[in-house]
Amino acid sequence: MADVNNKFYMDLASNLKIDCEKCFGFCCSALYFAKAEGFPEDKVAGKPCMNLKEDFKCKIHKSLSKKGVKGCTTFECFGAGQKIAQDTYKGESWLDNKEKASEMFDAFVKMMQLHEMLWYLAEAYRIERKDKEREAIKKIIDETINFKKSIDLHAA
Repeated sequence: MADVNNKFYMDLASNLKIDCEKCFGFCCSALYFAKAEGFPEDKVAGKPCMNLKEDFKCKIHKSLSKKGVKGCTTFECFGAGQKIAQDTYKGESWLDNKEKASEMFDAFVKMMQLHEMLWYLAEAYRIERKDKEREAIKKIIDETINFKKSIDLHAA
């Protein structure tokens, strides 16, 4: 049973890892920034960061730490960016389809919140030793994953 539980956890955790190469800079465009919180500028949600290039890479990525931009270096979307970019919108970016940009940004924010919930649930599942409690956590995980699918259906 331990191997099955470990595989379940590992599969879930691997889906919650960020892959910026497969994203369209959602964290740099969909979210608001505050310079006081360690971001490069004060920015409203929905406006691309001044350092986001058209290829969705950061102009100052290599020097973020040196510039003291800790908000960018510590940000975690739990894999929501690539999920929205590649699965929900099938590789179409908000730059390719500006009419859907706001919809994509909203979907990213929702997915990020669900992925963060899943991360905490995955950790609870990993450390729980009692089968009954672990099964209850797994049920909540499964329900959250099923709810996540509704974002894909409503967004695309």
